[in-house]
Amino acid sequence: MPDAIGYRANLAVLIPSTNTVVEAEYNQMAPPGVTIHAGRMYVEHPALDSNEATVQLLADVRADVPRAVRDVVTLRPDHVVMGMSAPTFYGGLAGCRAYEQEIRELTGGVPVTSGPAALVRALDVLDVQTIAVLSPYQPSNDEQVV
Repeated sequence: MPDAIGYRANLAVLIPSTNTVVEAEYNQMAPPGVTIHAGRMYVEHPALDSNEATVQLLADVRADVPRAVRDVVTLRPDHVVMGMSAPTFYGGLAGCRAYEQEIRELTGGVPVTSGPAALVRALDVLDVQTIAVLSPYQPSNDEQVV
C-alpha cells in the first residue's frame, strides 16, 4: 500500500531520550509528503553538569543505538538522520564517517547523515574557510567539536 502521508520520504531521526527539541523541530520543518519518525536512545543518567556526567550520557546513548535503529528500521525509512551532535564529532571527520557507517550497517544499508558530515558538505559548497563554534557542551565534548 502506498504511503499517503510520507509519499516523498520517511525519515528516521535518532535522538537521545532526553531531547525535547529535535523531533519537534524536524516535524515543523518537514515539507509536505515527508514524515519524521524518532528512534530514541534511552539515557539512564541524564545529567550534563560535569565532564564525567557527559561521558556517561554519551555512553548511555551509544549503548542504545542498536535498539533505537531496530525500532525505526522496520518502517523502511528512506534516510536516517543523526539528530544528536556530540557523539558524531568524536574522532573527527573519520570518526563521524565511521559512526555513520556503523548506523548504515545496522539499518541494512539505509543512507545516513550526521551533523558534522552535513556541515562539511555545506562549508565546501559555500566555500567557507573559517567558522565560529558556540557550544553548550562540557570541555570534554568541546575538545571533540573543535
